[in-house]
This record gives sequence, structure tokens and C-alpha cells, in this order.
Amino acid sequence: MFRVLFAIGFRPFYLLASLYAGLAVLLWAHLALGGAGPGGGFNGMSWHSHDMIFGYVTAVIVGFLFTAVRNWTGRKTPDGGALAALVALWLAARLLALTPYAVPAAVVDLLFLPLAAVGVARPIIAAKNWRNLFVIAVLMVLWLCNLLLHGETLWPSVFDGTGQVAKPLAFDVLTLLMAVIGGRVIPFFSANAIPTLKPVRLMPLEVGAIGMLVLAAVLEPFRTLDGVAPILGVIFAVAAALHGVRLLLWKPWQTRPQPLLWMLPVS
Repeated sequence: MFRVLFAIGFRPFYLLASLYAGLAVLLWAHLALGGAGPGGGFNGMSWHSHDMIFGYVTAVIVGFLFTAVRNWTGRKTPDGGALAALVALWLAARLLALTPYAVPAAVVDLLFLPLAAVGVARPIIAAKNWRNLFVIAVLMVLWLCNLLLHGETLWPSVFDGTGQVAKPLAFDVLTLLMAVIGGRVIPFFSANAIPTLKPVRLMPLEVGAIGMLVLAAVLEPFRTLDGVAPILGVIFAVAAALHGVRLLLWKPWQTRPQPLLWMLPVS
């Protein structure tokens, strides 16, 4: 059982992320109805926003990357005992967040993404798979956002207001990751499953659509400066339009006969 479960990254992380999503919703409902909140550094609302990103989403991302990087590089990502240790670290962070021990909870939580990044970086670098180095940067930017959130909670005099930057920046980076990976996976699987489907990829459109999201992430830390927020609004509007065209060129309506396919463009 252990060998099967920890043979590849998506198995334990997808399983635990799914279970945690259901349990976390129950806890959030309890908090929304006036119940006692987590005993750690985060109150009810901040715990909800933090663990939605750095609990649930990071587990899904790491599970995906530990699986995808094997296909990209032909080399192993953490499995067996090493994978089990990372899963235990993630689980410990989730449990410690519900205790009064805020500093240990933050330390354990902040260890997870750098160690996961090492597990992703080693095969990518060994295989010289440079086109996928960006996923390591994504993990480390998410780690920085997590650090800023914990810092604001534990040492507000030093990290005053950093949460206002960390949360939207984390969302920007996650959106960028989904746009890049989705742009690879959705047309590829659709065309493989339906031979008559011919997705269209226009390189100027790809560069523009992804570039808008990169620009938004770069500007996000400066949102509070005069004039930056309206510029970000325009960038996001342009990005939405470009990605809408990008999606239409993949001809998603032709995937209707196969639910396993059409759920990809719908999502």
C-alpha cells in the first residue's frame, strides 16, 4: 500500500488535497456561524484565505509537478520515503495551523515549498529542460508570498501591510501557471483524442496573452502606488480578451462528445 501510494507525487497530494478541501469547508462554515477559530497566528478569515492558497492549492500544484516533471525530463521526482516526508510536512503544517503554536506552524509551513522546489529543480536541471525552469520560479514566488503573510501575522511592526501584496500576487502567479500549463495540456489532449480537431496556436497571441499575466504579476507589488491600480485593471481586461481568443482557437466545442475532454476548457 505504501509503495503504491507514494510511487508518484499526484497520488498522496491529490488525495489529501481533496480530503482537506471538504474538511476545510466544514471548518469554514463553523467559523462563519460564529464558532471558535483556529488557535494559531491566523484568525478565521486570514486562515481561510491563507490555506485556500498555501494549503489546498500548493498540494495540487506539487502533486502535479512531481508527476509532470517526470514526463518532461524522463527522470525521477521524489517518491517513496522522500515523498512521504514531504506529504507529512504538508500535513503537519495544516494541523499546526489549528494549534496555539503560531511560530512552529509558520516554520513548518515555510519549509514545504522550498523542499518541493528542490524536488522539481533537480530533474529539470539534470535533464537541461530549461523551458520548464519557470515552474521553480513560480514555487519560490509563492513561498515569498507565504513568508509575507506569516510575517504580517507574527511580526506586524516589521511586515506591516505585506498581506495586501502577498495574496493578490499569489493569485496572479497561480493564474499565470494555469494559463501556461493549460495552453499545453488542453490543445494537446483534445487533438490526441479527437483526430478531426485541429487547435490553432498563434505565437503572437500566445506571447501577448502570457505576457499580460507576467506584466500583471510584476506590477502587483506596486498596486497601492498612485495610478497603478487602473493600469492593472486595463492589463487584466486585455489579458482576459486575449485568453478568450486563445481558448476559442482551441475549438473547445468539438470536445462535447467526451466529458473527460470538455471539462478541461470549461475549467
